Amino acid sequence: MDLDLDGRVALVTGGTRGIGRAVALALLNEGCRVFVTGSSPESAERARQQFSEFGDRFDVGAGRLEEADTPGRLVTAAVERFGELNLVVNNAGFYAYKTYEEFTRADWISLIEMKLIAYESVIRTAIPHLVRRGGAIVNVAGIAALIPFSETPQVGAVNAGVLAITRFFARRLARQHVTVNAVTPGLVRTDRYEMRLRRLEERGMSREEAEDQLTSDIPTRHVIDPAEVAMVIAMLCSPRLKGLTGSNLIIDSGRSLMTRI
Repeated sequence: MDLDLDGRVALVTGGTRGIGRAVALALLNEGCRVFVTGSSPESAERARQQFSEFGDRFDVGAGRLEEADTPGRLVTAAVERFGELNLVVNNAGFYAYKTYEEFTRADWISLIEMKLIAYESVIRTAIPHLVRRGGAIVNVAGIAALIPFSETPQVGAVNAGVLAITRFFARRLARQHVTVNAVTPGLVRTDRYEMRLRRLEERGMSREEAEDQLTSDIPTRHVIDPAEVAMVIAMLCSPRLKGLTGSNLIIDSGRSLMTRI
């Protein structure tokens, strides 16, 4: 399917690994020019090498999005590099896995700054560019926004906030031809998935036992590939879907079927 994305400029936060990296690749393959962000110069340089085949259609900037001036700086860098900005994919996340008891006030603040405030700040600074030709914003939340997880309820609370600002901006930008949607992935085969496996293995489980535990409440037992999420996000970026805004698309291998939401 032709998504009519050829030549459009996309900013993908947290685009150096996992879902973000898969999104960047999907958009590049659709003909986009893509600027990704990484949290450190080292991650940015790795991404530059990994995407070298796309030449001048790809660039990367480094910065911690929880720092107040970083979102605006990186939006400006993307516009200066490619001359415009049409698509924003907010994907950067918080990677600490702790139990409720281990989660500190400082962790709360870091999570809110990295996920919720940073997403809003990126959107705020990108709006003047997005409205020039119309465009799309996609926010990556997480299934914890819909299903309470006993280990880290704080993550769910902040992801629920992401869904709230998605609907807010969808309404605010509707007349300016900018669609705003969210994607809520379930268990995805990323660094975080591997981190959770190692945590269980440290408690004495084999890898097979750890995988069985993590997928025990998933009807299909399927751990999602990042490319699957990227396909959905690329679709939401398409100008062919002008009527799809304010939505949250769940891709969770049926996990949410097991809980009333």
